[in-house]
Amino acid sequence: MYGSFAERVRYVNQQLGVTFTRMAFKSNEARSPVWFNKVANEVDGVSAPPPEKIPGIAKALDLTREQCTALICEGWYGVRAEDVSPRVQQLAPALDKLGDADAELVEQVVKRLAESGANHPD
Repeated sequence: MYGSFAERVRYVNQQLGVTFTRMAFKSNEARSPVWFNKVANEVDGVSAPPPEKIPGIAKALDLTREQCTALICEGWYGVRAEDVSPRVQQLAPALDKLGDADAELVEQVVKRLAESGANHPD
């Protein structure tokens, strides 16, 4: 799971094994490997990517454009569109890929689990 842009970059690098060079390549060179490395290490003074680069960066980090934009807005500008837990952020890309029937089924399962008290906080 992740909660910030830097955490997502670290997750993709450390947990998924994607190098910073590969991230730069997958982003269509929207940003350099050095930039991804600096973001992951939270180096001060790293500039926010311009809006036209977000689709490539989102692709490199396996995020939707909207998720990537939200993380950038929060990380660089302190603006949060809405409070969404890291768990929801992590599941959102997979949920968005489901067809309507499957999404409805997942929604029913989640609601049923939540109602039964299976929702245990970490």
